[in-house]
This record gives sequence, structure tokens and C-alpha cells, in this order.
Amino acid sequence: MVLDGQVLLVDTAGNVVMQMGDDNLGVNSAEDSSLIHGASKIFPSINVSANAAAAGESEPVVDRAWIREHVEHEQDGFEVVSGKPGGAQLVLYSRPAMLQWRLVQTIPVHTLLSPVRQAGWQVLGIAVLGLLFSAVLAYLFVWRIVRPLRQLIKRMRQLEKGDFNTRVQLSFTEEYVHLAYGFNHMASQLTELMEQVKEESRAKREAQTGLLEAQIKPHFLYNTLDMIHWRALDYEAKDISRMIVQLSKLLRIGLSGGRLFIRVRDELEHARCYVSIQSERLPFSIDYQEQIDPRVRSCYIPKIILQPFIENAVMHGQPKEGQLRIQVDMRELQGNDPPSKIIICIKDNGQGLPKGWKLEETTGIGIRNVHQRIQLYCGTGYGVDICAGELGGVEVTITLPRIETAEQLNLWLGGENE
Repeated sequence: MVLDGQVLLVDTAGNVVMQMGDDNLGVNSAEDSSLIHGASKIFPSINVSANAAAAGESEPVVDRAWIREHVEHEQDGFEVVSGKPGGAQLVLYSRPAMLQWRLVQTIPVHTLLSPVRQAGWQVLGIAVLGLLFSAVLAYLFVWRIVRPLRQLIKRMRQLEKGDFNTRVQLSFTEEYVHLAYGFNHMASQLTELMEQVKEESRAKREAQTGLLEAQIKPHFLYNTLDMIHWRALDYEAKDISRMIVQLSKLLRIGLSGGRLFIRVRDELEHARCYVSIQSERLPFSIDYQEQIDPRVRSCYIPKIILQPFIENAVMHGQPKEGQLRIQVDMRELQGNDPPSKIIICIKDNGQGLPKGWKLEETTGIGIRNVHQRIQLYCGTGYGVDICAGELGGVEVTITLPRIETAEQLNLWLGGENE
């Protein structure tokens, strides 16, 4: 089967003996037309007239000159010829046979390349389908990555609006699992902190309510005590007058206008007033001593934290020597993290603590109240520690932050001491 094109049988002189295939081959001389016409009687496929060739209606792919030029080489060969009728043509020619004839075949290049073009279109179609499929896969993959992030952003906005119960579902991506776990842990911590803040606020309100209840008509009480003081002086009862003055100071410092923190010097004066009043009524004497670091005298501490422990020493100490000794020491403990502290140590020579006594299990209101107030306003790193003294009695250690200025105090309390 012959491809699109022509098959020519030519002699050594370049004359076309026979032609098969398309009529695109023409000759440039009239004498060749008679030969082709005669050959067409034997081979109907040869159908080129001399008139058409002479008129130049169809230009041949190879002419007589080209054939004569290439038949001079006694070997096979090929050449690509640009032909106007059908485009570029591949021309194949063989070496002369025994009769000195040779075959010349012309094949359109587009015919040869049509399978290649078809394969190219197929490859292009496969590539386009592959790109579309890859785009779909990429979209699905990106969607699986972005969707959890959008969910995380949504939950963060809910958390920003105050919904602390929101949580993020875990995903298949390891990195997102860490993010989701961190977010859920943060939300849980925020929930716990909010509950803790609510509980602390409730405790503060209760403590403030208790203080307000204790401040019922203080001016009336002060005026009444002042009147008793002057009436005692009228009767020359100086001991009664002195007790009234100490009691009045005790109440004034204790109430202190509703403030939660007072200066160390005021707290010490409050403790001295209490000891002075108790010394007038007890059957044994009280040796009260103070050793105070001058650097802490102007610092702020919670009010009424010395009197409950001095009262316990007075009421339950029962010294065997006939004299109750109470020693109050205050010093500064330097530090950077946490900051400097104030250490208060209260010692007595009483009978000591009962066996198995624990601060957490005590039923005394005063001691427990002091410890709770310190931790409530200063934090869990501060508080009260009670143990038996080395030489007998009880040793109380109170740890407080060093608050020197009113600005520092407001930072600790958030303006509640104003």
C-alpha cells in the first residue's frame, strides 16, 4: 500500500517511465507528456496531460532536472523537498537496477508526521487532564489544611468574646494537633482562672462586709470612750483613764478608715495598746519587746495581724515563770525573684502548741483569718507558719511582700485600699 504521494519509475536519463499515486508530479517538456500519456494507458493512475504541465497549472514536486541530478549518484538516498501543491515532501530514490531504472517515491511530510501530531495531541490532552486532576488534589489538600485553621480562628474569636467553654476538635495534622491542644489547654486555664478570680472577689466582698459590720457607728464609740476618759480623770482614776486611751487608740488603728493595709509603725502601736490593756487585767506581768528593722517601719502590711497571735499567747500561754515574755522581730529579706520580703517573727515562753496541732485544722478564727487575708491580698507565696519554739512556747513566722509606697500598694490591691 502506497502512502499519500507518488511512486515514479525513471530511467538513467531522468525520463519518467511510470507514475503511481497523486497527479502532483509534472514534467517541464512536451516530449515527456507523450511518454506519460502512453504509460497512462497501462497504468490508469498516471493522469497528467501535457497541456496542463505546459500551462504550469500544477508545479511538480520533483522535475526532470532534479531527477537527472540525483540519478547520477549510484546509490540510495533521500531528500526533503518543499513542494507548493502539498507542502514539504520526503523524496526517496533507489540505486539503479539491472535495467538502469530506479524508483523515486515522494511522501508528504505531513502524512509522515500525522501520527506524531496525533500522539502530541494525546499527550497534551493527558497533560491537561493531569493538571486538572492535580489542581483538584491540591485544592482538597489545601482545604484539609486550611479548614482546621479556620476553625481555630473561629474558636479564638469566640474566646475573645468571652466564651471560655469553646474547644477545638483535633485534626489529622500533627502540627494542628499541637495547636489545638495548646488552645484547649489555654481555654481550660482561662476558665479556671476566671473561677478563681470570681471566688477571690467573693471572698474579698465578704471580708469587706465583715469590716463594715465591725465599723458600726465608730464616731459614737470614740466619743463615748472620750467621755469616759474625762469622767475618769474627774474622779482621779488615772488607771481607768489610761486604759480608755489605749482602747481608743486600739479601735482607731483597727478601723483605720476602712483601709486594708496600714504602716508597720501603726500596726506596732496597735499591738502595744493591746498589750497595755491586757497588762491591767491579768494576774501575771507581760514583758513585751520589739526588735524592728528601721527599713521596714514605713512599709505597708495588712492591718491587725500581730494582735491575734499576741492574744493567743496571752490567753493560752500560761507561763510557768509568772511572767509572759513576747518578742516581736521584723526584718527585711532581700531577693530579686520574688522581690524583697518582710519576715515577722513572734515568740513567747508559754506552754507551746498542743500535740498534733495543725494550722489547717485550727478552729481559731483570728489565726485563720490572718492567714487567709494575707494569701487573699498578697498571694499564695505569703502567709503564716506556726511551730513550736526551740526553747519552748510558740514561734509564729509571717511572710509578707515589701510594699514601700502607696503606688506599689495600689498595684497589689488594684485600688481597693483607697
